[in-house]
Amino acid sequence: MEFFDHPAVDELKPFFRYLGKNWLRVKEAAGDLTESEQFLLGGAGEALLQHIENELNPAKSYKMAVLSSLVEKEADAEGWGIDEIARDFKKFYLQNRRYLADYTEMARSSNPNDYPVSKVRSHLIKMPLNYLADNEHKFFRLDTGEGKFYLKKGEDGVNHRLWNQPDFKMLLRDRITYALKTYFYRKEKQVIIR
Repeated sequence: MEFFDHPAVDELKPFFRYLGKNWLRVKEAAGDLTESEQFLLGGAGEALLQHIENELNPAKSYKMAVLSSLVEKEADAEGWGIDEIARDFKKFYLQNRRYLADYTEMARSSNPNDYPVSKVRSHLIKMPLNYLADNEHKFFRLDTGEGKFYLKKGEDGVNHRLWNQPDFKMLLRDRITYALKTYFYRKEKQVIIR
């Protein structure tokens, strides 16, 4: 947990990559897996966690802001409404003012509280939702016609079942938090270097 909580130890990543392709495999190599984590190895749960850890590579905080909202919701075949995601996305930046500058358009608004949710929705469709769902092999799907964003069911609905389990949500939250902290740590480090 200290690793996830302190992005400044990012220099240890090559060591962890040597031990395993994701954090679960590192814990396996260290003999430190919980029973629920052991169950995830080799399946959809490990693949989804690895996707968030290693494949999203945020260029902005947007994808993680979306995921931090979605992890608090249940996943099912109905998906999540884009309008609801837009409200949560705006709320994320208003509640985390230290991150607000990353959402440039809203930060430049004379009053970010009054920034229109319709603009947030348009932004979401172009940027994070589209990128989260930009490949048929990814875990998410965007349907702008229906105004929905989906977690793909996976084999026998396994992705939905996993997403809704408290232990798995905790693992998702850890990775989302780490990705946000790492992103902003690197961004601040770049500003200092300049």
